[in-house]
Amino acid sequence: DNLVSDADRSNNRVGLPLCVGVQCEVDAFESDDSAENAGWLQVGGAQPRSFCRDVSGGLSTVGDQDWVKFTAFAGLTYTLSSGAPGLHADPRITLWSGGVQQALAGPGGQVVWQPPVNGVYYAQIRNSDAQEGSGPLTAYRLDLAAVPAVTDNYEPDDQCGQARDIAVDGTRQTRL
Repeated sequence: DNLVSDADRSNNRVGLPLCVGVQCEVDAFESDDSAENAGWLQVGGAQPRSFCRDVSGGLSTVGDQDWVKFTAFAGLTYTLSSGAPGLHADPRITLWSGGVQQALAGPGGQVVWQPPVNGVYYAQIRNSDAQEGSGPLTAYRLDLAAVPAVTDNYEPDDQCGQARDIAVDGTRQTRL
């Protein structure tokens, strides 16, 4: 036991978080583990969710993923984001339309996207954990926001290097 000489044994401690009796809480939107079972997410709506699901005989922490669907219109910019993640939640969002991947969330579980056409789009949300869920403490919030896509015929022109000449022949120009 005395392989290392140490006169002060009171400093040989390490703190470890320990959770006892924490249950996996199924969200109100289960069974939404596939596009076919996706529920509607409204613009401006926030849904409290978790990576936990009910299975025959109890709760399961493996294989849970959440799907939502929403109507999107060309000309608007949508932000689909996850927030307030639990200790074991790291939501990853993938957008789908017609079985084709449209966008993938970057760091922080957020997708900012402009749909190419009006339609119903689907979002698949998985935990970054390889098992697609890790049980207790996997709660998160899913939010959808939309704003008009402000643009003009001169975009992109938000930086000096992108600026173009301005005609001085009296032609009217509208720039945003």
